Amino acid sequence: MLGFFSKFYPDELLYSGLARYHVRSGNQNFRQTDLDLFGYSSQQICRITLTNNLKYLVKEIFDVSNYNVKQLLWHHTLYLFYTTFLTRMEVRKLELATIEKRSGSILDQAKVDLDSYNDRRKYLKFCPLCLEAEIEQYGEPYWHRSQQIPGIMICNQHRILLLDSTVPIDGKGIHYHAASLENCPVDSEQVELDSKNVETLLGVAEDIVWLMNSQIDFQGMRWLRDRYLAKLYRLGLAQKRLRGEFQCDSQQLFQSFCAFYGSDCLNLLEPRFIETDGNYLMHCILSSDLDPKIDRVAHVLITRYLSGSVANFFMQSN
Repeated sequence: MLGFFSKFYPDELLYSGLARYHVRSGNQNFRQTDLDLFGYSSQQICRITLTNNLKYLVKEIFDVSNYNVKQLLWHHTLYLFYTTFLTRMEVRKLELATIEKRSGSILDQAKVDLDSYNDRRKYLKFCPLCLEAEIEQYGEPYWHRSQQIPGIMICNQHRILLLDSTVPIDGKGIHYHAASLENCPVDSEQVELDSKNVETLLGVAEDIVWLMNSQIDFQGMRWLRDRYLAKLYRLGLAQKRLRGEFQCDSQQLFQSFCAFYGSDCLNLLEPRFIETDGNYLMHCILSSDLDPKIDRVAHVLITRYLSGSVANFFMQSN
């Protein structure tokens, strides 16, 4: 059992709380902190956003923190984001992979698409205004869970783009770097967004949060593809052929999709839509059930485009 463990701040990422423990522990290396917290030293590159062996961590910190596995998993990791677009059975497998000590990759269980712009983020993100407020209120900043969620590019409180820190997400080996003025350079160049783009990015973020919290009964990627085609047919963007197959006007669809979001937002959220001149859009609609990985942000954008919001898409009957 650990002799101390600080309480999590509001919306704090699990990794952030563990990194603050590392600082306070006086441990000389990250391996010792890993042994303290998880009982073994891991080389998981995904420990920042997802981790395994949470049952062991909770046992170690329970006497001084009173946290349970569900609290940590749901409120301090990106677990709920990675349960989206998974069936109930797939969600259960992912949950077990986080609770127990497993040798397999959690990223594989979560069907993470490392080719996606968002899933290959290189650094933890932060809001410079949140950073300033936290130093004043708590005496230290911290990494926000919500600011690391793929597809969330903007601080919903301050309505400015999140910035890259210097702390890598996908670096080799384990590390614990608490947020600080040194690794959160507030003088980074900030991209100015017009009000329309701000509202679009906030809308996407709201839809992602809704999807994470809704726990819809998702029935698989083939089911999603069929719903896409039914929506496109009703919108006049797909036609039924003699054999019951659908044919889409890919260029018309791509132009309509780009007009809905604007190229600036699409380049921020999923550049492959623009870079492939619509081919990736068609892949996500027609062939994503054949892909072992899931580009969750891409599917949020598509469902939002087809129905106005993710909630409308999943809650309305076809």
